[in-house]
Amino acid sequence: NGCQADLQGRRPWPIHDTDAFDHVCGTNATPKEIFEATVVPLVHAALAGCDAMLLALGAGAAAPSSSHEVFGDCVGVQQRESVRMSGVDTPKMAQQQEALRITIFGAVGLRNADWLPGQGTSDPYCTCEILDAPKADKIRTKVVNNNTNPIWDHEAELPSYTVGDTLVFRVYDKDDLKRDDFLGTVRLHSDSFYPSGFEGEVPLLEAGKGVSAHLKLKIWPSRAQRLAELHCEEA
Repeated sequence: NGCQADLQGRRPWPIHDTDAFDHVCGTNATPKEIFEATVVPLVHAALAGCDAMLLALGAGAAAPSSSHEVFGDCVGVQQRESVRMSGVDTPKMAQQQEALRITIFGAVGLRNADWLPGQGTSDPYCTCEILDAPKADKIRTKVVNNNTNPIWDHEAELPSYTVGDTLVFRVYDKDDLKRDDFLGTVRLHSDSFYPSGFEGEVPLLEAGKGVSAHLKLKIWPSRAQRLAELHCEEA
Protein backbone atom coordinates (compact mmCIF):
# COMPACT_ATOMS: atom_id res chain seq x y z
CA ASN A 1 0.00 0.00 0.00
CA GLY A 2 0.97 3.64 -0.03
CA CYS A 3 2.39 3.60 3.50
CA GLN A 4 4.64 0.61 2.78
CA ALA A 5 5.74 2.00 -0.58
CA ASP A 6 6.64 5.31 1.04
CA LEU A 7 8.71 3.71 3.82
CA GLN A 8 10.24 1.15 1.45
CA GLY A 9 11.75 4.04 -0.48
CA ARG A 10 13.22 5.64 2.66
CA ARG A 11 15.06 2.76 4.33
CA PRO A 12 17.86 0.52 3.09
CA TRP A 13 16.65 -2.76 4.61
CA PRO A 14 13.81 -5.13 3.60
CA ILE A 15 10.70 -5.67 5.71
CA HIS A 16 10.76 -9.24 7.04
CA ASP A 17 7.27 -9.41 8.53
CA THR A 18 5.11 -7.88 5.79
CA ASP A 19 1.85 -8.85 7.49
CA ALA A 20 2.80 -7.01 10.65
CA PHE A 21 4.11 -4.11 8.58
CA ASP A 22 0.87 -3.86 6.60
CA HIS A 23 -1.03 -3.97 9.88
CA VAL A 24 0.82 -1.07 11.49
CA CYS A 25 0.72 0.96 8.29
CA GLY A 26 -2.99 0.39 7.79
CA THR A 27 -3.99 1.41 11.29
CA ASN A 28 -3.30 4.21 13.70
CA ALA A 29 -0.37 2.30 15.15
CA THR A 30 1.68 3.64 18.05
CA PRO A 31 5.44 4.20 17.65
CA LYS A 32 5.98 1.16 19.87
CA GLU A 33 3.96 -1.07 17.49
CA ILE A 34 5.84 0.25 14.47
CA PHE A 35 9.16 -0.36 16.22
CA GLU A 36 8.26 -3.94 17.15
CA ALA A 37 6.96 -4.74 13.65
CA THR A 38 10.02 -3.43 11.81
CA VAL A 39 13.15 -3.23 13.97
CA VAL A 40 12.67 -6.18 16.33
CA PRO A 41 12.64 -8.81 13.54
CA LEU A 42 15.88 -7.36 12.21
CA VAL A 43 17.55 -7.70 15.62
CA HIS A 44 16.48 -11.33 15.96
CA ALA A 45 17.63 -12.09 12.42
CA ALA A 46 21.03 -10.53 13.12
CA LEU A 47 21.43 -12.56 16.32
CA ALA A 48 20.54 -15.76 14.49
CA GLY A 49 23.16 -15.01 11.85
CA CYS A 50 25.80 -14.41 14.51
CA ASP A 51 24.93 -17.72 16.18
CA ALA A 52 25.60 -19.49 12.91
CA MET A 53 28.93 -17.66 12.56
CA LEU A 54 30.06 -18.65 16.05
CA LEU A 55 29.12 -22.28 15.35
CA ALA A 56 31.04 -22.25 12.08
CA LEU A 57 34.12 -20.84 13.83
CA GLY A 58 33.99 -23.70 16.33
CA ALA A 59 33.65 -21.65 19.48
CA GLY A 60 35.22 -23.56 22.37
CA ALA A 61 33.83 -24.09 25.86
CA ALA A 62 35.50 -20.92 27.13
CA ALA A 63 33.95 -18.82 24.39
CA PRO A 64 30.51 -17.23 24.63
CA SER A 65 27.80 -19.83 24.10
CA SER A 66 25.88 -17.74 21.58
CA SER A 67 25.54 -14.29 20.10
CA HIS A 68 22.82 -13.62 22.69
CA GLU A 69 25.56 -13.69 25.31
CA VAL A 70 27.87 -11.50 23.23
CA PHE A 71 25.13 -9.09 22.25
CA GLY A 72 22.98 -9.60 25.32
CA ASP A 73 22.19 -5.91 25.56
CA CYS A 74 20.23 -5.92 22.27
CA VAL A 75 17.06 -7.31 23.78
CA GLY A 76 17.26 -4.96 26.73
CA VAL A 77 17.86 -2.00 24.43
CA GLN A 78 14.88 -3.01 22.29
CA GLN A 79 12.67 -3.33 25.34
CA ARG A 80 13.74 0.00 26.79
CA GLU A 81 13.38 1.73 23.42
CA SER A 82 9.91 0.27 22.91
CA VAL A 83 8.84 1.52 26.33
CA ARG A 84 10.43 4.91 25.75
CA MET A 85 8.64 5.35 22.41
CA SER A 86 5.33 4.40 24.01
CA GLY A 87 5.79 7.15 26.59
CA VAL A 88 6.07 4.88 29.64
CA ASP A 89 9.02 5.10 32.04
CA THR A 90 11.22 2.01 32.22
CA PRO A 91 11.19 0.39 35.69
CA LYS A 92 14.73 0.49 37.08
CA MET A 93 14.58 -3.11 38.28
CA ALA A 94 13.79 -4.29 34.74
CA GLN A 95 17.11 -2.95 33.48
CA GLN A 96 20.32 -4.93 33.41
CA GLN A 97 22.36 -5.03 36.61
CA GLU A 98 26.05 -5.82 36.69
CA ALA A 99 28.74 -5.53 39.34
CA LEU A 100 31.52 -2.97 38.92
CA ARG A 101 35.07 -3.43 40.14
CA ILE A 102 36.37 0.03 41.03
CA THR A 103 39.93 1.02 41.92
CA ILE A 104 40.55 4.52 43.26
CA PHE A 105 44.29 4.89 42.83
CA GLY A 106 44.79 8.41 44.11
CA ALA A 107 44.51 12.12 43.47
CA VAL A 108 46.86 14.88 42.35
CA GLY A 109 46.85 18.59 43.12
CA LEU A 110 44.24 18.76 45.87
CA ARG A 111 43.90 22.07 47.68
CA ASN A 112 45.22 22.42 51.18
CA ALA A 113 42.17 22.76 53.42
CA ASP A 114 44.25 22.76 56.65
CA TRP A 115 46.05 26.01 56.00
CA LEU A 116 46.34 27.29 59.57
CA PRO A 117 49.81 27.06 61.18
CA GLY A 118 50.49 23.75 62.84
CA GLN A 119 47.68 21.88 61.09
CA GLY A 120 49.77 20.34 58.32
CA THR A 121 47.98 19.80 54.99
CA SER A 122 44.76 18.10 53.90
CA ASP A 123 43.91 14.59 55.11
CA PRO A 124 41.95 13.39 52.07
CA TYR A 125 39.70 10.43 51.42
CA CYS A 126 37.44 9.60 48.47
CA THR A 127 33.93 8.21 48.18
CA CYS A 128 32.04 6.66 45.28
CA GLU A 129 28.30 6.14 44.97
CA ILE A 130 25.53 5.85 42.42
CA LEU A 131 23.75 9.09 41.61
CA ASP A 132 20.22 9.33 43.08
CA ALA A 133 20.51 5.94 44.79
CA PRO A 134 20.86 6.73 48.52
CA LYS A 135 20.19 3.13 49.59
CA ALA A 136 22.75 1.58 47.23
CA ASP A 137 26.22 0.42 48.28
CA LYS A 138 28.92 3.06 48.65
CA ILE A 139 32.72 2.95 48.49
CA ARG A 140 35.05 4.90 50.77
CA THR A 141 38.83 4.90 50.84
CA LYS A 142 41.09 5.22 53.84
CA VAL A 143 42.31 8.64 54.99
CA VAL A 144 45.81 9.69 53.94
CA ASN A 145 47.16 12.23 56.41
CA ASN A 146 48.93 15.45 55.41
CA ASN A 147 49.04 14.83 51.67
CA THR A 148 47.59 16.79 48.77
CA ASN A 149 48.68 14.05 46.35
CA PRO A 150 47.27 11.01 48.16
CA ILE A 151 47.69 7.41 47.03
CA TRP A 152 44.83 5.19 48.20
CA ASP A 153 45.06 2.14 45.91
CA HIS A 154 41.59 1.24 47.14
CA GLU A 155 39.80 -1.55 45.28
CA ALA A 156 36.18 -2.48 45.95
CA GLU A 157 33.09 -3.86 44.24
CA LEU A 158 29.89 -1.96 43.60
CA PRO A 159 27.31 -4.76 43.16
CA SER A 160 24.19 -2.62 42.87
CA TYR A 161 25.13 -0.87 39.60
CA THR A 162 22.48 -0.80 36.87
CA VAL A 163 23.49 -0.15 33.27
CA GLY A 164 22.87 3.54 32.62
CA ASP A 165 23.66 4.68 36.17
CA THR A 166 25.98 7.63 36.80
CA LEU A 167 28.84 7.25 39.30
CA VAL A 168 29.67 10.15 41.61
CA PHE A 169 33.14 10.49 43.16
CA ARG A 170 33.75 13.01 45.94
CA VAL A 171 36.96 13.89 47.77
CA TYR A 172 36.97 15.29 51.30
CA ASP A 173 39.47 16.47 53.89
CA LYS A 174 38.96 14.57 57.14
CA ASP A 175 38.53 16.80 60.19
CA ASP A 176 38.02 15.61 63.75
CA LEU A 177 36.65 18.80 65.28
CA LYS A 178 34.42 20.08 62.47
CA ARG A 179 32.62 19.02 59.33
CA ASP A 180 34.87 17.46 56.69
CA ASP A 181 35.99 19.92 54.01
CA PHE A 182 34.90 19.31 50.41
CA LEU A 183 37.83 19.03 47.96
CA GLY A 184 36.17 18.22 44.64
CA THR A 185 33.87 15.90 42.71
CA VAL A 186 33.43 14.22 39.35
CA ARG A 187 30.50 12.43 37.73
CA LEU A 188 31.00 9.63 35.23
CA HIS A 189 28.08 8.50 33.11
CA SER A 190 27.71 4.88 32.13
CA ASP A 191 28.90 5.62 28.58
CA SER A 192 32.33 6.51 30.00
CA PHE A 193 33.08 3.03 31.33
CA TYR A 194 30.46 0.54 30.14
CA PRO A 195 30.84 -2.01 28.65
CA SER A 196 34.59 -1.76 27.93
CA GLY A 197 35.83 -0.29 31.22
CA PHE A 198 37.87 2.82 31.95
CA GLU A 199 41.29 3.59 33.37
CA GLY A 200 42.82 7.04 33.58
CA GLU A 201 42.72 10.48 35.18
CA VAL A 202 39.64 12.68 35.37
CA PRO A 203 39.56 16.34 36.45
CA LEU A 204 37.87 17.19 39.73
CA LEU A 205 35.21 19.88 39.59
CA GLU A 206 34.67 22.37 42.41
CA ALA A 207 38.23 21.70 43.57
CA GLY A 208 38.79 25.30 44.65
CA LYS A 209 39.67 28.59 43.04
CA GLY A 210 42.74 28.25 40.85
CA VAL A 211 43.12 24.55 41.74
CA SER A 212 43.63 21.93 39.02
CA ALA A 213 43.13 18.55 40.70
CA HIS A 214 42.70 15.12 39.16
CA LEU A 215 41.47 11.72 40.29
CA LYS A 216 43.00 8.49 38.95
CA LEU A 217 40.50 5.65 38.58
CA LYS A 218 39.90 2.24 37.11
CA ILE A 219 36.34 1.04 36.52
CA TRP A 220 35.95 -2.54 35.37
CA PRO A 221 32.50 -4.05 34.63
CA SER A 222 32.24 -7.78 35.26
CA ARG A 223 31.50 -8.30 31.55
CA ALA A 224 34.74 -6.57 30.59
CA GLN A 225 36.57 -8.77 33.10
CA ARG A 226 35.14 -11.92 31.50
CA LEU A 227 36.13 -10.75 28.02
CA ALA A 228 39.68 -9.94 29.21
CA GLU A 229 40.04 -13.39 30.78
CA LEU A 230 38.77 -14.99 27.59
CA HIS A 231 41.29 -13.00 25.54
CA CYS A 232 44.13 -14.14 27.82
CA GLU A 233 43.07 -17.76 27.50
CA GLU A 234 43.02 -17.51 23.70
CA ALA A 235 46.46 -15.84 23.69
